[in-house]
Amino acid sequence: MLTRTEYIDGTNLQLDLWGDQFSSLERKLKHSARTEHKSLKQKLDTLKDKKRSLQLRLREAAHGSTNTEWEDVREPLEKAVEDFRSLAAQVYDNVKGS
Repeated sequence: MLTRTEYIDGTNLQLDLWGDQFSSLERKLKHSARTEHKSLKQKLDTLKDKKRSLQLRLREAAHGSTNTEWEDVREPLEKAVEDFRSLAAQVYDNVKGS
């Protein structure tokens, strides 16, 4: 099991990498003629909002003072990260396919 610091650092790194991908996806969408361009753009904007929210939650979790506080936030945080990854992969595949 990862420590709090390892989990937070690793997740932040993954979010940074997704942020880099969002920039390239936005460029690709600008040149896309697909009819669902608007829908994909909205999903991408939603992902960026979720990324910011997750980063805030990770910062808050990093400053928790006890292991009990970490255990209280870890499971919901892991669920939110997994939901983000799933949506990000879906949007990435849809945009790359355009």
